[in-house]
Amino acid sequence: MFARSTFRAAWLAIVVSFAGAPQAKTADLTMACLDLPGVMAHCRAAATAFTAATDHTVTVLSAEVAGRVSLDRYEALLSIGSDSLDVLHLPDMWLPVMSQYLSTLRIDKEANIPAIREIGMLGNRRIAAPAHLAIGALFIRDESLPGEPTVWTDLRDGLSDLDNWNEGLFFGAGGPALFPLVLDWLYSFGALSLNDGLPLVQALDALDRTVTAIGTEDVTEASPSDAANRFVAGETAVLYGRSTQVPAVFSNEPTQEVSVTARPRAADAADTSRTLANVWLFGVSRYSEDQAAAADLVDFMTSEDTQKIGAVEHDLAPTIRTLYDDPEVLETRSASIVAARLDRLAPIPAEQYGSALVVLADDVAAAVRDMLRGDSNPANTAAAVRMAHRRAERIQ
Repeated sequence: MFARSTFRAAWLAIVVSFAGAPQAKTADLTMACLDLPGVMAHCRAAATAFTAATDHTVTVLSAEVAGRVSLDRYEALLSIGSDSLDVLHLPDMWLPVMSQYLSTLRIDKEANIPAIREIGMLGNRRIAAPAHLAIGALFIRDESLPGEPTVWTDLRDGLSDLDNWNEGLFFGAGGPALFPLVLDWLYSFGALSLNDGLPLVQALDALDRTVTAIGTEDVTEASPSDAANRFVAGETAVLYGRSTQVPAVFSNEPTQEVSVTARPRAADAADTSRTLANVWLFGVSRYSEDQAAAADLVDFMTSEDTQKIGAVEHDLAPTIRTLYDDPEVLETRSASIVAARLDRLAPIPAEQYGSALVVLADDVAAAVRDMLRGDSNPANTAAAVRMAHRRAERIQ
């Protein structure tokens, strides 16, 4: 991390570089940021720096991350044309639903990682700009395993002899947040989509057997923050989650030495199998009364300099490709995990499913949860997933 004086100097340098001619009109902006680990502190610091550079004031609001509470609140406000929010922070999965409420941005984001460059585009219009991303990660209590597993069987074999059943594998997600973990698990078995026949069945069968062998009794029941807290408290040996949980795990002084690594792959899957990248973006409400100032704020929040501070100071993995060549960024846990998978990242399939993606996420998560509770089997679960896929494609 930056030393405190270096941290202030880094923001000052951005302020000086971003400040231009005096503003003809100052704006009072409101920006909603999702309360992910590290994000609120970064948003507040960036907003202060933006104000220093432009004289625009920014009020930062904290948006709930549990389930889709904030999506519902965003929609409730914008569906009636409310101008109470100028800039919105949102995940890639919400873009198909939110696209009707977002303004066109004249921001060039060609510097982003190629695999995610089109996220935030609606046809030939950019409606949101990538700010940070996450991939699947394993958080491991070092006493539990002799080394970092590279394939799932290493993990299952390493934990299957634990004396305490409740010290096994735990999923760092519940509700809709389970969907990205499941999709990334499928990718780790070489699947290319939710309709990918044999890999789908193989992946679900392996997931069922793995959880039966080493899963905790409530393996999928916690929110990401609760899951991180349980892991930090030493209640679980391994947490399978997203790299967004890195700040929550390592800022709370875990009870044992822990390490984090990118999630493994199946033993018979190619080492080039896909890795799901979840992306968080900033967009401007079409109802903002200060469109130009709000767009400037989005440009500031997603700039290379701001993303670097977000990575170094708050462990937010950047979306800009050249930052993965920066030694300071690569020293951070989140960015170092992503760097190892840069050439195999795959975006969430938002374009394929459109606004039906959020319903698909619910259906897939529910089907997999039933299987892990023992209420279904892998074959029936695969059939339910394929049915959800076909239904979502018809709806979108």
